[in-house]
Amino acid sequence: MAATVTTGSRAAWQEVAADGRRHWDTTIAAIESPSPEINAILPNPNTIPLAKKYLTVEEIATTESCAEDLVVQLSDGKLSSTTAMKGFLCRAALARKAVHTFFHTYTATS
Repeated sequence: MAATVTTGSRAAWQEVAADGRRHWDTTIAAIESPSPEINAILPNPNTIPLAKKYLTVEEIATTESCAEDLVVQLSDGKLSSTTAMKGFLCRAALARKAVHTFFHTYTATS
């Protein structure tokens, strides 16, 4: 890659921004994730394939429900707060693992 353009070299901010964007695009394009599951979701950030693989049907149903439905299920006793919390925590942990894997792959290659 060519020398980095900076405002210190008296370049316009637009040139600096364009150079930063080129660097970003080049480094992102060069990333090869070690996880085939992450490769499968990179073109589409939807984690549904990972959710179906690692979460229970109940956890998926809970975390994909709208808030109003969850409130009704909780008040009717059809859903416990522990089950709801566990579902959201499991889904958050799965998302964190996906982001963590992607982030460490990116930082290791730049």
